[in-house]
Amino acid sequence: MLIINHQYLRTNKMIFNYNQLPNNYISQYKTAEAKKIGRGKKATTYGKIHVAFDIETTRIGEKSYMYIWQMQINDDTILGRTWDEFESLVSQLHALPYTILVWVANLGFEFQFLMKRFEISNLFAKEKRQPLKFNLGNLEFHDALAISGGSLEQLANDYTTTKKLVGELDYNLLRNSKTELSPSDELQYCINDVVILKEFSEFLWTTYIDKGFIPITKTSILRREVRLKAKEWCRERGIKMSRLNYEISKMFPPTAKQYNFDMEYLFCGGFTHANARYVGETLTNKNMIGIDFTSSYPSVMFNEYVPITPFVETDFSYEKLKQYACKMIVSFYGVRPKTSHSIFSKNKILRHSKNSVFDNGRFMQGSLSLYLTELDFDIFKKFYSYRKMVVHKFETAKRGYLPKYLLDVLYRHYKTKNDLKKSGKKETQEYAICKSMVNSAYGLTVTRLCFNDIYFNDGEWSIQPTDKQYSEMISKEILSPYFGIWITAQARHNELLTLFDMTDPQSGHDVAYSDTDSHKLTDDFFRPYIDTYNKMQILKNAKTCYRLGYDMSTLWDIGCFEYESNMTKFKTLGSKRYIYQDESGFHQTISGLGKKSMEKYCKAKKKDAFQIFNDRMAIPSEFTDKLRSVYNDDEHADMVLDEYMQEESSVALVPVEFTLKLTDEYINIIYKLYERTIRRLEI
Repeated sequence: MLIINHQYLRTNKMIFNYNQLPNNYISQYKTAEAKKIGRGKKATTYGKIHVAFDIETTRIGEKSYMYIWQMQINDDTILGRTWDEFESLVSQLHALPYTILVWVANLGFEFQFLMKRFEISNLFAKEKRQPLKFNLGNLEFHDALAISGGSLEQLANDYTTTKKLVGELDYNLLRNSKTELSPSDELQYCINDVVILKEFSEFLWTTYIDKGFIPITKTSILRREVRLKAKEWCRERGIKMSRLNYEISKMFPPTAKQYNFDMEYLFCGGFTHANARYVGETLTNKNMIGIDFTSSYPSVMFNEYVPITPFVETDFSYEKLKQYACKMIVSFYGVRPKTSHSIFSKNKILRHSKNSVFDNGRFMQGSLSLYLTELDFDIFKKFYSYRKMVVHKFETAKRGYLPKYLLDVLYRHYKTKNDLKKSGKKETQEYAICKSMVNSAYGLTVTRLCFNDIYFNDGEWSIQPTDKQYSEMISKEILSPYFGIWITAQARHNELLTLFDMTDPQSGHDVAYSDTDSHKLTDDFFRPYIDTYNKMQILKNAKTCYRLGYDMSTLWDIGCFEYESNMTKFKTLGSKRYIYQDESGFHQTISGLGKKSMEKYCKAKKKDAFQIFNDRMAIPSEFTDKLRSVYNDDEHADMVLDEYMQEESSVALVPVEFTLKLTDEYINIIYKLYERTIRRLEI
């Protein structure tokens, strides 16, 4: 059956069932425009055709089977129902005289079905089962979502005219290669996905590939831009790029062992934690507010200092803490909390006493050894008292600001993003690009060196230590790892200082929950403090703009608090587990549970979310939007309806029930804090 200009398609589209594909169909692409990318022997010629691939699967237990595949080639969609048909199409594409870029959403899924049917080559992956690209002959498959970030739905919203259809395909229904699909919804759903990816290919060619660059990840785009800016920076100063590389390499830890130790224990992410005093309690104060730092990490990158020289071991002194970037290994004995907020994560502690108490994974009291920056040391002193302190190792480096070749790139994208937002163009492709680049800037500073290579040979994944020496790995770097460590430390310092300042348990004014760049406040008592904080931040931004020559109108409110919402109800059960009600409706942030799952479940079962959100809460699998990947690396077969179906390998996405359970230790801490609060109120 050949379908042309069907009513559910735009008029310039054609859909072919593979078995009706004209014999000479692929030959029309032999003379397509081509682009050579790379230099010398590594150069590759790519055909400028826009190709996308996707499959849909049906599941029996923990095994799955492909029942339809879709390949988009420019404006045409080709549909097939068997792997034999796809293999035949691939063999035809192999006859084309260039390499073809094929875009896939979540490449690891499709790869699991392809890996034993085809000879895989040139695979690149950061983790097992998560390839970013690989070749089937002259077909070079890439993961589109690694570049866009988020889901295919988000990619479509940001970059393409065609939008993702939602809910048109019931994944719980059994289907086989003979199952008829309804054109207006099921088939349209399948087609839309590859049309979206084809349009994304058009964007990538126009924006990057025509200029000689094939992005692999979102961060790779910004990394290239910063590197080009660094080269320009060197030329302006009459120095060689190799000199910059050398100066940056000196700022790295001296050995790979030290590098891994620093990245494991000195580098910490944002502070995310629930105030145990309020865990399990439904707060109903009408004056509760949520506040956010505006662009927390970019603000730190523009405004705050980082280490700019190699670290040197020296004697500890409090004066040096005020003058230098410091890193230190410190033991604290007889530690007790000053507030109901527990700060330091258990997995960042070098060692701790057996009697140590933890509050939902964060240290509360006992004795411990930590690897700290001077910023974290300051925070420790504010939130904890201690009987004794021993400094085992102390190192210092000079303070300075991030290199201008990084900040100039960040500023350009931040300015464009702000200008587009002000002019009402948030839904444009350009805005999506700038937003993505701004969000990637911090990630660029914390990208870890890769000490292992991922291989896929003879149907098996393996991890092997890289052949590269540490000195070679750091020889071309233009950003120090301590840049990223101090950016997070500065952001965390800002977050926790404001948390400390807004904690007043004696009066009942407090922070109920914190997450990286935001706080949920029990009331609006601290509005004057927030207003004062913002005024001081604006002054800091003005000084930064003067120092860097940037437009103040772009950065005037960066790093300021903005009011997120006025909450009427709020409840938390720990880190990444909270719900609230505000003027716009019900909101849920529960790690491992789909954003709308709880609301959907409560509506279906006519339950109150604040009542069922408690210890031992269970949401059935049909409501969770939570899937578990089950990998089948061996051949398997089943009767699916009336058809015998077989896969060489597959991955099944199995719906999973969501359960929530608080640990006994955490419950005991909550009760103790509750009893302490009651006693205080009685007094």
